[in-house]
Amino acid sequence: MKISLNRYGLWFILAFALIVRLVWIATHDVKDFDEYWEIVTHLMAGRGFALPEDGRVAATNIRVPLYPLLLAAISWLGGSWKVIGVLQAVVSAATCWWAYGIGRHLFGARAGLLAALLVACDFPLIVMTGWLLTETLYVFLLGGIVYWVITGAWQTTRGAVLIGLFAGAACLTRSEAWLYLVLLFIAVLIRWIYGKAARGGVGQVLNLPHSALAVSSRKTLLAFVIAALCVTPWLLRNHLVLGQTAMSEPMLLDFNLYRGLTDIRGDSKDYGFDFYLALRRNRSFFDAQRLEAPGVRADIRSRIVSEWQQLIRTQPLRVLQKRLYNLYVLWIYRGGFYVTESIGISDAWRNNNVTDLLRKAFFYLGLSVLPLSLALLGTWRAGLSINLALLWLYPLTITVLMIPLWADYRYCLPAHVMLAPLISCVFAFPSFWSRA
Repeated sequence: MKISLNRYGLWFILAFALIVRLVWIATHDVKDFDEYWEIVTHLMAGRGFALPEDGRVAATNIRVPLYPLLLAAISWLGGSWKVIGVLQAVVSAATCWWAYGIGRHLFGARAGLLAALLVACDFPLIVMTGWLLTETLYVFLLGGIVYWVITGAWQTTRGAVLIGLFAGAACLTRSEAWLYLVLLFIAVLIRWIYGKAARGGVGQVLNLPHSALAVSSRKTLLAFVIAALCVTPWLLRNHLVLGQTAMSEPMLLDFNLYRGLTDIRGDSKDYGFDFYLALRRNRSFFDAQRLEAPGVRADIRSRIVSEWQQLIRTQPLRVLQKRLYNLYVLWIYRGGFYVTESIGISDAWRNNNVTDLLRKAFFYLGLSVLPLSLALLGTWRAGLSINLALLWLYPLTITVLMIPLWADYRYCLPAHVMLAPLISCVFAFPSFWSRA
């Protein structure tokens, strides 16, 4: 009996994605990174959202709170790190639904299924389920937001409430989310203004085409207010306890700038990790003063900016080279980071290590360059529209943000979900290949 692919295909893909991730969790140790579990231990011990600073435990905002609070809740209920990995596997598998929904809405059921399958097989997303990092949750939250915006599902009161909650949760999961979400809000606002003009007298005079993106000003405002209410308690806590009305420690921006600085100068193999340790332990990397002493933070920031300006003046080609390298990290190296990080491709070439060279070529081309090229091809195939522009908004935003700084492949992981429907567009329509 022939089984309808459109009817059963999505459930098969979701089950496949979950099984693959559970197998990864079962065969690999769950790894702890970036102090999240250290914050959890202090939460569980009744010391609050805190980290050690110069021999004492003090309140911190070096990390935003949602992910540590979720880890603490799971631990309080008796869950182990493996249980956390299983839950992350479920969340990661559920992310395939967003890719399916976007692809189905834009290009049809076949494209939606292929987009979901691409996310199900996405190697970096599979690996992240076994790391105590925010990426799995963050990708899920941003994927849901983009799905609701593009499909128009958020133009109901219930949908606006959900997208507001997701937006607030995304900001409380990774602090840089607010900038992308503000740009998304501005894009929707521009679409609303454009729609008003297209339907009015101006549209008739200028012959403005209508766009498929539905926008309700009231629902947009409702989502924005709910997101703001979600993050307000955390901002108030930081203002009252730490004297910083910010999502996270502002010095983390200086940390990324410093890592980029030392990378260009070539004077630090760890690219400023000592500086990072000093920051998170509230000590200055440059002198013995404590960071909260008057003027110390401003002095550190001015030193970093001054050194950047000097490098730009004296070594412009070197700065340009490293900024292009940031693009390499974000759009090429991101595909095969886990398998290929042990040896550089240039080292493999010099050592005549054919196995490593072929392996790297496969991951660089197969998991990075090829998908990005196909996403561009899919965009051309579909024809640029407001919906497709919104799919590219996050990749372009994070790329522009990271070019001047120190780049990390993890920043670009949500783009895998957003670009999967564009990749599927290339293969979902066989007539495309028959064109002259």
